[in-house]
Amino acid sequence: MKTKINGWARLSWARCSWARCSLARYIVPLIAVFTAACTEQPDPSKAGYESAIQGAVTVLIDPELRPLMDSIQVLYQREHPKAIITFSSLPANDAMHAMLNRTERIAVIARSYTPVENDLRQEAGADSLPRALMAMDALVVVVPKAFPYDTMNAEHIRAWLQGNNSVLASYPKLTQNPQFVVPGGAEGSIYGNVVNVVLGGRQPAKGTVASVATRDTLKTVISSRVGNYIGFGLLSQYVRDSSVKLLRLSYTDSVGQHVWPKPVHASYLMMRQYPFPVPVYVYLRRAPSQRDLASGYMQFVTRSGKVQRKIFDWGIEPGYAKVTLYKED
Repeated sequence: MKTKINGWARLSWARCSWARCSLARYIVPLIAVFTAACTEQPDPSKAGYESAIQGAVTVLIDPELRPLMDSIQVLYQREHPKAIITFSSLPANDAMHAMLNRTERIAVIARSYTPVENDLRQEAGADSLPRALMAMDALVVVVPKAFPYDTMNAEHIRAWLQGNNSVLASYPKLTQNPQFVVPGGAEGSIYGNVVNVVLGGRQPAKGTVASVATRDTLKTVISSRVGNYIGFGLLSQYVRDSSVKLLRLSYTDSVGQHVWPKPVHASYLMMRQYPFPVPVYVYLRRAPSQRDLASGYMQFVTRSGKVQRKIFDWGIEPGYAKVTLYKED
């Protein structure tokens, strides 16, 4: 992005001959008038000065995104040595609550608005809580390697979450209806995407979803009794995790066509051939400004070519980069 900065206005003074006595009493008021009339320009050398590349700001980070954001932060600090960025990990619901209450300036969250949040945002005004897309991640279905199936139908997962136990008949190698497991609880972005992406804004049936504290705990639980538990997570968290497997999903697309299971991979996410895409947004408290470090940080993590490459290396789709896919013969 190129920003045009206007040059400083040059104030020229005419040479005058002053009457030594008669005008002396007007000099001080005249200086005061000119001082008051001129707009003082910000001084970057002053303590507390802030711009899009200088100052200090706390960024609320979705805990599910913390490793990814830590890797991006290395790139940011190299290019912005005068910016002090502090990360604060906060569950998605709590972070959005803080942003809607305008107590925080910026947040990076792996989900969109919930219906309630969207209503609150619209009530506050059209420019409330603007956002920019950083990446497209995906909600993946995680099972232990010994799980008896490699594929499932997304509609079956949806039906299970709605409390339909008849789905079990389609999976005779399972001895009972599985319980789904999410990290981070009901406040976290994984559960939020189960509601938003899988169930279209509806809550899952009682008892169908259990919560654990972390991703490592989730892997322990789903491996403890193979077939009894199925986990949810983000593709960026599991794309290189060889200790578990990600179920390939068939589904019915928006025009009613059946889509066969594909490998869980960023390429199919980019081709819109995966049923559960998850947006990663950077949310701002107010409209972007060139004198706001939060705005500058958002601009860097959503538009920098280096960041877009880093996101691609994490196995998900960059939000802004153009990626060309070539199908193998």
